[in-house]
Amino acid sequence: RQVSNDGTRRVLAKKLGNGDVAVALFNQGGSTTTISTTASAIGLTGDSFTLRDTWTNTAGTSTGTISAAVPSHGTVVYRVSGSTTPTPTPTPTPTPTPTPTPSGCTATYRLINDWGTGFQSEATVTNNGPSALDGWTVKLTLAGGQTITSLWNGVNTGTTGTVTVKNTPYNGTIAANGTTTFGFTANGNGSTAPTGVTCTSP
Repeated sequence: RQVSNDGTRRVLAKKLGNGDVAVALFNQGGSTTTISTTASAIGLTGDSFTLRDTWTNTAGTSTGTISAAVPSHGTVVYRVSGSTTPTPTPTPTPTPTPTPTPSGCTATYRLINDWGTGFQSEATVTNNGPSALDGWTVKLTLAGGQTITSLWNGVNTGTTGTVTVKNTPYNGTIAANGTTTFGFTANGNGSTAPTGVTCTSP
């Protein structure tokens, strides 16, 4: 699937059978350029990752950034795998008297890259409660002239105006006080941020 494409720098990702992700950084321009993405944008979570160059078979580590200087009309391909085991969510200890459990989520938006005729953004969904969320929905209203062209780590309804983004099967559960992200690329000027960014959970 396409993760991002600004007309020159294109990022593609493919989930592999063992949970690794193959990432292709493709330079469609006429000179060498640096192409970057993140582990969260390709659907991986954690804080340490192994990047293996499939052309040279050399390996390196990263805390989340996936980047390379790619020659004109060239492609760098990495096999990305997590090198840490996620910490199991602790089992809640029951209390003698049930107490109300606050729940809910919030969403924040940030612009990652704006090239005038298009832009790339990311939204962070935060679980504000003391127990895990099982599903989330984010609503946001894009400015006039902005149209989503691709979106990852979420399922969107609509591409212009008010857009609804729901979780995918693999990131619907957010641990207590935890976060997850989804991102998208869009046509239009990214200098105007979406309005009415809200998050709801079942």
